[in-house]
Amino acid sequence: MPRVEPTADLVSIVIPVYNKREHLAQCLDSVCAQTYHDIEIIVIDDGSTDDSREVYSRYREKDPRVVVVATENRGASAARNLGIGMARGGYLQFVDADDTIDPEMTQKLHEAIRADGADVCICGYYQVRGGEIIGETHPEARATLSVQEYFDLIGVYHLDPLCGSPCNRLFRAAIFADGDVRFLEGRTFAEDFCFNLAVMRKARSIAALRDTLYYYKLDVPASLSKVTKGNILSSWEQKKLLIPYMYGIMTELGVRQGREISSTIYFQLLAGSLFQRVKRLKDEPPEAILSWFRRDAAESEQFRLDQVDLRTRKERARKEGNHKRRQIDRALTRTLLFCVKHRLEGPYIRLLCAYYRR
Repeated sequence: MPRVEPTADLVSIVIPVYNKREHLAQCLDSVCAQTYHDIEIIVIDDGSTDDSREVYSRYREKDPRVVVVATENRGASAARNLGIGMARGGYLQFVDADDTIDPEMTQKLHEAIRADGADVCICGYYQVRGGEIIGETHPEARATLSVQEYFDLIGVYHLDPLCGSPCNRLFRAAIFADGDVRFLEGRTFAEDFCFNLAVMRKARSIAALRDTLYYYKLDVPASLSKVTKGNILSSWEQKKLLIPYMYGIMTELGVRQGREISSTIYFQLLAGSLFQRVKRLKDEPPEAILSWFRRDAAESEQFRLDQVDLRTRKERARKEGNHKRRQIDRALTRTLLFCVKHRLEGPYIRLLCAYYRR
């Protein structure tokens, strides 16, 4: 779909919806209540089978800024891409249908991106579980960042949604004009992070706000779009395809820590996939699990974790007080690498598998 000529100060807010009846009204309430009024709200119904239509239809009737398009289920990335193609605004913003935003979010992002002449503006976000705020992440200070400084920020926050999500930011529509920057369709993992990497190919600078303006729900059971459950290896094979894509963009952009970021993502994915394999296949011999791990580690030699300064990462975790889960994941990743590097079997890998099975 060809893009229309953007309207300078109009902000297009794209909301993909798949079976979000229980959360959608709260989301749309927060978007419609923005103090910045020059917005269009593009709701993409990605083949919902629940009563989501009844919810967004009410908002379309009472607020002329709400535009709705219903499509067959093709996933959140395809829905967002459709929204990008429809957008008339000079700026784009993404909101997930199960989250909410601060009433001043769009206004503050718009003011900052214009004041700094930036191509992207990011802000902080709250982590919400059971209706309660349980965490908060935000840039340390108001700043205008170069692309390299943005990747320094990724290193500081260990790849969490502050840098991985498209929802805590505002984009200039010009970034999407030539069609090169889009969400990867047909993927179910890290497509948001890959999208943000692709944006960096076009962005000259990034405005950072210390304000915390996005409410990210952690306990919503269903994802944005339908999940097709395949076997574990198929999921892992799909995840592996993302690593060279990420690494290639970071190399192209001259990011100093591109190898470190790629290595960290690779081994986090590998550890997670091994965890799922052990959990589901409890009776499989530990040696077989280790053999599977070795095979995949050998396939991606360029992402060996021994290229990563683990002492630096441990010190960062200590200073920043990261969640215990992340510390455990990091420890398990190092343990897995240790088993592979030293070809340890027997009690070592058995102990590791026993830990996973708890």
